[in-house]
Amino acid sequence: MIVVAGAGLPLGKAVTQTLNEHSFNYMVLSDSSQLAPELLAGLRYWHLVPGADLTHWVEKNAQEMEFIIDCNPIDQQSASIFLSLWQLGYKHQIPVVGIGKAKADVEPIISEHSAPFFWTILLDKASSDPKNTAKAIYYLIRDRQNPGTKTVESVLRQYS
Repeated sequence: MIVVAGAGLPLGKAVTQTLNEHSFNYMVLSDSSQLAPELLAGLRYWHLVPGADLTHWVEKNAQEMEFIIDCNPIDQQSASIFLSLWQLGYKHQIPVVGIGKAKADVEPIISEHSAPFFWTILLDKASSDPKNTAKAIYYLIRDRQNPGTKTVESVLRQYS
């Protein structure tokens, strides 16, 4: 199962659509706001989890997790939420993908906390088209190689 946090964001929807196109349907969608039915129209997923319950839900269901994708941009305000998912990824050996605007925002997490066995933080300084970022995330999930921070552009170049 793949967890998509921030599913209500344009990137979250693009990630879910891209994964659906590649036959990933066993997904849990989560967002800090209520996910409107019209936002979810046409998306295939298994379950919805309110954002406030996500870390508890992941802890409880960790054995079924294949990936955690946090589509919320990591910044000083949202870093604590991402850190919780990062730590659960480490604890339960779940790969984690996050989105950052600047390396300075993600560096404290990377350098001060144990990392999941596979992780990537995509640095998206230019606010790429959500479809391009979603495609980059799909490539990372498919290959699960070379953890670290990368830019959306470098991932797309590598796999194009």
